[in-house]
Order: sequence, then structure tokens, then C-alpha cells
Amino acid sequence: MKRIWIVGNGPSLRYTPLNKLTGQTTFAMNRIHRIYDMTDWRPSLYWLVDYAVQAGDIWRTFISVHQELGIPMWLLDAFRAGFPPNHPNHADLPSGIGDIPNVTWVPRCEKHHYYNAPNSHGMQEWHLPEICTAYSGISGMLQVASMMDYDEICLVGCDLGYTRDRSKNHFVPDYNTTDVKDPYEHGANSLKAHQVAAKCCPIPIYNCTIGGELDAYPRRDLFDVLDGRYQ
Repeated sequence: MKRIWIVGNGPSLRYTPLNKLTGQTTFAMNRIHRIYDMTDWRPSLYWLVDYAVQAGDIWRTFISVHQELGIPMWLLDAFRAGFPPNHPNHADLPSGIGDIPNVTWVPRCEKHHYYNAPNSHGMQEWHLPEICTAYSGISGMLQVASMMDYDEICLVGCDLGYTRDRSKNHFVPDYNTTDVKDPYEHGANSLKAHQVAAKCCPIPIYNCTIGGELDAYPRRDLFDVLDGRYQ
């Protein structure tokens, strides 16, 4: 059984035994480096396709950390050269990091643009091999994983259950102090992404998150999976 793990950034990651995933294929995203001082585990693959205007150039740090680790990355193509002068977001991202090795550049999906209502809420299915970037980073990671040579996908750290107390939404209280998005809307978008994935993914997805509120997939006990009870 060839399995790939998708690692979310929910609060359950604090008590998820990530070290036991060392040696397995794991796909993580965004600010996952904030947990590196708590574990020896490092992901096999890294995803960063969203950026926050309020956070400035902090995305460069996220990329450099994983570049130094030699981890293959999937990155928003705008991070390469920035947005062109005639683009409405040019002022937010005027320049990029140039071509760097070990990167798959991901264009923003124009069919279901994340910030372009009402299309952002119109995605009902994937349109592979083009990666749909609507809703959440987890959605893109699931799409990439589904096109790799794996038999199943397992999730950890995918809690949902977002609250207005932002200190409870991720594995560290100050995970993102610049976020201005409504957490309930963010939670609804994340749930929608999982519901679409459950319908469209050509291989099984199992939720092995410890606790949490995600119910879009069958549940498996993380420790049973790690102990080899599912082969």
C-alpha cells in the first residue's frame, strides 16, 4: 500500500506524533516550519500558493526555509516574478524570487479564482490536470497527490472547527497574527474544498486527524494506520 500524508496546520498537530511519519511521503504547507522546533520530522513536499497582503514579504522566509532543506516545492507562479505592472495586485507583489530549482510553479486558477466572487464559491469539481487553487491550500495538495503514484491519501492536522479566537485555530497560538479573513467563512471554504475532494479524488482519502470536526471522509485511527493495521 503506497500512502501519501497531507499535513494540515490545525491545533491537533501539537499532539500528533509527526516523528512517526519520518520516512513516509508527507506533504505540508504554508507556516508548517513553525512546528520544526518541536519535532525532528520534516515534510517530503511543500506547498505555498496563497499569500497575505498584510504579511508583506514573509512568504519569502517560508520558501527559503524549505529551499535550504532541499524539499521539492509547489509555489504560486507570481512568487517567481511578481505581478506585472498592469496587474491589480502589482503593488502587493511587485517582484519575486526568480527561478529556483526543485519548484513546480502553480498558476492561479482563473476558472475559480479564490478572490474573485462569485466564482470563488462556484467550484463544484476538480479540472485536472490544471490545479484548481480555489478555497484552500489543502485542496491543491490533494489534487497534486491524486496525480502521483499512490494508492491512498491520509490526512492529519485537518481539524476545521474555526473560531473567532484565532489562537485556537492552529498548532501555535500566534500562527498568523495578520490574517483579516473571517474565520467562519474560511472554515466554510475549507469544508467545501474537502467535500469536492471527496467527490472528485480518484483514490481514497482517509481522515486520520486526532479529533477535529472534518467529516467529509471516512475516519481511520492514526495509531492503527501507523501500526500497519491497514495494508
